Amino acid sequence: MLEDKLREARIAYEAGEPTLTDAEYDVEYARLKEGDAESPEVTAVGAASSSIWPKRSHEIPMGSLDKIQPISDGITPVDIRSELKTWWAQTQETAKVG
Repeated sequence: MLEDKLREARIAYEAGEPTLTDAEYDVEYARLKEGDAESPEVTAVGAASSSIWPKRSHEIPMGSLDKIQPISDGITPVDIRSELKTWWAQTQETAKVG
């Protein structure tokens, strides 16, 4: 069952021994969410607490660019990535000149 597969993969990931890549997990998660949006694996928030890693705070929330949705004005993640690549190339050229 897909839910069991994802639960096992999540537990393995949290233990530091991933069995799926992030991309593989995301694909399977999207499949489960599409088929069963009320699944506990879909509706659960956060991971179990662990003493393996020290607690850290992020000044800026960490997010996944691969999961962002189009903005209301129609800009898509692909558009944003394209703009970022253009900006980065221009920045590198400017750095070479200076």
